[in-house]
Parts: sequence; C-alpha cells; structure tokens
Amino acid sequence: MTLTLTLTINMKLLLNKQKLKKQEFIKFAYNFSLAYTVFSILSHVILTPTQKHVFNGHIVTDDHSGDCFCSNFDKYCLCTPSLAIDVVVVNAMDQILTVKRNFPPVGSALPGGFVNIGESVEEAAIRELNEETGLTITVDDLSFIPKIFSAPKRDQRRHTASVCYKVEFNESMGKPKAGDDAKEVKFVSRKDLHLQFDHEAIVAYVLRI
Repeated sequence: MTLTLTLTINMKLLLNKQKLKKQEFIKFAYNFSLAYTVFSILSHVILTPTQKHVFNGHIVTDDHSGDCFCSNFDKYCLCTPSLAIDVVVVNAMDQILTVKRNFPPVGSALPGGFVNIGESVEEAAIRELNEETGLTITVDDLSFIPKIFSAPKRDQRRHTASVCYKVEFNESMGKPKAGDDAKEVKFVSRKDLHLQFDHEAIVAYVLRI
C-alpha cells in the first residue's frame, strides 16, 4: 500500500513538473503498470514467508503436511494426517490387483485414495475401488485389516494414515478395467510386486494374517 501511494504521488509530481505530452504520459503509465505488476508477483513469490502450521508446539512442515482444520465453533485448530484407504484384492491364484498410477508418484500401487468429507472409510473403499478398477463390491465384501498404516513418510506427498481392507475377488464383481487416475489394472503375483508407498508392506501384512 505504501509503495503504491509513493509511486502515485511521484507520478503526479512528475506530470506537474515536466508537463508530459499525451504520448509520453501513455508510455509512462504503461511502464508504471508493468513495473507494479512485476513487483506484486515478486513480493508474493519471494518476499511472502512460507506459512507453517503449528500444533501442540510443533511445526508441521510443508513437505509432510496433512490436513489442517480450524473450527468456527470453538476456535480450535487441528493439524492431522490425511485419512486414506487402501484395498488389497486377492484372486483365487493369490495374485494381487494393482493399478498403474497416472499421476506422481508414478508406478504401481494398490487401489485406494483419500476419504471424502461426509463418507465413511467403508464407503471410500467401495468408491475408490470402483473408480480405479471398475469392480463393484458391497460392504460385506470388505474384510477389515486390524492395523493402521500411518508412518509420517509413507507417502512422499503428505502425512497420511491408511485404513486397509482385503477383498476376495470373484467374477460377480465385474472385470477389472482402469479408470479415474489409473491407466492400467492387472493382477500380479506377489513375487513380481513393485509398489509405491508402503504398499508392499501392506500386502505382506495382509497375506500373513
């Protein structure tokens, strides 16, 4: 604001003092506008400090942040890991259904994703599995895995906590077909698994119990 006022005053003084011609004024105004735009961009990108979330006295860094919520009801702010679900679909040959990701981090992974506001983890698992693989299941097809995978660096994008389910595949669920952010879907034997995140550890845990 101070910079804008100063530049405006200087421009008026310059106009009064030098009595610029119309063409010179247009050129000056254009250069002034361009300089101000560049300054605004640089001040936002370079000069504005990076915001950090603080929770319980600890700074949540941007590289592994989760989700932060401030309630208007009690003015309480909470930063917490993002809630996700992962689904281990196993067929009769003990092969694991994998999806090849379209977006970074690229590579193969288990079907899954984040839980939307307003849905349960079971609903999220059913939705994500259908969106990414085309399979249609019900809550009765989900077998809850009694372990939450929540290591802070399990996902390079942010801190996530994942609820996992096992699904025994049968043909009534449909034929796997890539959709949403998956560009390929296929069953893979355990020895050939090369998965992103901690998904190989999830598979190992699921097949062990």
